[in-house]
Amino acid sequence: MVTGPLFFLGLEQAWPHTHQCMRMHYVPDAENIERAVRILAEEVEKAFTEQL
Repeated sequence: MVTGPLFFLGLEQAWPHTHQCMRMHYVPDAENIERAVRILAEEVEKAFTEQL
């Protein structure tokens, strides 16, 4: 997983999406993709819970 700001270099104006997205590199093994998505979902849920 790589955070969005690394993919939006050189923008002339601030864009909120650069801090709202992540890039996931796919691997040939479907089990690894599923595992990565589960981990990401857990982290997103944890982040939202901590904001409350």
